[in-house]
Amino acid sequence: MRIVQEWLRSQRSRFGATRVNVAMGYAAFVAVAVGATSLATTMLVQARIRHYDGLTEVDLAPLARAAWHNAWLLVALLCVAAFFAIWAGIVRPFEAFRTRARAQLEDRSLHEALEALERDLETKARLLSAALEDNKELREAARDYRALERRCEAALGATVAACTDALILVGPDARIVDLNAFACEMLGCSRESATGRPIDQMMRLVDERKANPREYPLDGLTLQVLESLSTLPRVQTALLIDRSDREVGVVLTLTAIVDHDGHCVGGTVRIVRSTPPEHEDIATGATGVPRFEPAAIVSQFERRFDELLRLARSRQASHGFLLMRIDHLASVSDAHGYAAAEELLRRAAQIVAEQLLGDGESFVLAADRIAVLLPFQGLDRAAGVGEALREAVASRELTWNGHRIAVTVSVAAVAITPQAEARRVLIGQAETVLASAASGGNRVCALEPDRKLVDRRRQDQEWLDWIGPRLGDGRAHFISQHAAPLAEDGAPLLECYLRVEDDDGIWLTPGSFLPALERRAQTSLVDLWILRAVIDQVERQPELVENYAHICVNFSVESLLEPDFIDSVFQILVTSSVPGSRFCFEFDERSLALHPAAFRRFAESVRTAGAALALDRCRWTINPDLIREVRVDYVKFHESVGKRAMSDDFDRAQLQWLLQAAAMLDLRTVVCGVEDAGMLDRLKAMGVDYAQGVIVNKMGPLMA
Repeated sequence: MRIVQEWLRSQRSRFGATRVNVAMGYAAFVAVAVGATSLATTMLVQARIRHYDGLTEVDLAPLARAAWHNAWLLVALLCVAAFFAIWAGIVRPFEAFRTRARAQLEDRSLHEALEALERDLETKARLLSAALEDNKELREAARDYRALERRCEAALGATVAACTDALILVGPDARIVDLNAFACEMLGCSRESATGRPIDQMMRLVDERKANPREYPLDGLTLQVLESLSTLPRVQTALLIDRSDREVGVVLTLTAIVDHDGHCVGGTVRIVRSTPPEHEDIATGATGVPRFEPAAIVSQFERRFDELLRLARSRQASHGFLLMRIDHLASVSDAHGYAAAEELLRRAAQIVAEQLLGDGESFVLAADRIAVLLPFQGLDRAAGVGEALREAVASRELTWNGHRIAVTVSVAAVAITPQAEARRVLIGQAETVLASAASGGNRVCALEPDRKLVDRRRQDQEWLDWIGPRLGDGRAHFISQHAAPLAEDGAPLLECYLRVEDDDGIWLTPGSFLPALERRAQTSLVDLWILRAVIDQVERQPELVENYAHICVNFSVESLLEPDFIDSVFQILVTSSVPGSRFCFEFDERSLALHPAAFRRFAESVRTAGAALALDRCRWTINPDLIREVRVDYVKFHESVGKRAMSDDFDRAQLQWLLQAAAMLDLRTVVCGVEDAGMLDRLKAMGVDYAQGVIVNKMGPLMA
């Protein structure tokens, strides 16, 4: 039996369970049919035999019926077996086959659909790749066009700024696109307020040829030139009504800019005075060309700097600040004259503006300082930009009167972070970093690491702790030197200088400790002490009030930024027995240009007490904004100015022009560093009011 089971299992694994079951069913059916047939035949045969043995038909009838019943039963069993055999062997396998065929058909349809979808996706992928390549080329072209646009904008801005006449750039609708500093000064507006506005709103022109010019405004003049589509310049004389409602004669040169298709893309308006300005309106440089001093630019720089500080704190962002110093500019001025130094500064500023390409903003702050603000750029990025600017400037040179002059800059990089202190502190840090690059220059220096910064602050505190006791225990002194008048009826000036005694008895100059006090915002401590000391000494020697026109005291510009300094100076002046009109306060002109608003507040305060003001260490310049708005009394020229004027005819002519301009503005001039009698005589012949130097007076009468 086990052998049969093993054989059946092997056959099932070989032919399949269904086929083996069908074969067994047929075998069982045949066996049953054969058995039933054999039984029926046997019964019939036996019945027939018994018939012959004496059985009657009646006796055989039940047997026959039983045989027929058995036959029908066997037929029924045969049908049932046949049904199950057909159902198990034919119907079920056919249904399974049909299911498998349908599944295979569905699999084949799905596979074909997937293949078709894959082919469609491949086609779309190729189209997308082609579109991306086209888009990449378009983006590269757009980036190139944008870079070209930035270079063009920078070049255009530099060209507009470099124009020595008032120049206004307008669009095709006669709205102002850009204008230079001279145009801002002539129109009496800022660049920001004028940009985007119609030119007729900013520039009131009337016809000077009419009897009543104001009744004949020249409105739409610029638009007429633009609509003419003619590139030929149109020259027009007119009267310009300035912000003070005064009439200024001007000559306008209007030119339309037309592209290759004949469409107007804008135009230029150039303005030149046709009548000389009144005395109080003089604002010209040493060469006689209208000059724009940096006061307005400094104000714009301060506003933008404070805006970046607010953004850094509100958005937790970081910005870059670069302070650039033109290397050895004073030496260039001494060796080649003021005009060479001015051209050197202009060239460096133009290179910086071209290289920035809209990534930052540049501002010319003083005679040798250029500031760059880089929004949303950290210290490392700012240092990289500074290095690129330094290399760009160093790659150029200036040829002046046959001499090649190298143009190099030193750059201080400072980060404007959310934790940054006030603007004046950051500028002071940048100045300190620049001081570390004083040897040779032409390099980029980032703000010192935190540890070094802490060490430097500790040293600054040590200087503050050092000078504090000395101001109260008699180890702080001042000396004096007077400036002699070159006119016979003039009274001399007396200037006082601070000296502080060290432990070894040496008197140190302010250059030793003043930078530390500036960084600690404590310069007012020294300035107020020397003012009180001078007043005390003058009260002991009242004859000095009668012998000198003014007693001059040098103040640090940083003191003006301290909250209570101006009020303290005013209180000292009004409570003193010495008239405030006998004092003159001097400030370094280059440093003062960075803080014109603070100087203006100081001047308004001390003017009420009668005090005078002086610009010290001027190099070939008279700052018109400070002169006209603040009304300084004295202009003290650096010693290099007088020495250059003695050896160079061109520089002597420049100095003579400045002296004439100062006389027209009712300013008194002082030339420092006079060392010989010949120089003294020549300065007197040129019209200089005062001379100061060892040939005049080495040590003054006032000392404490």
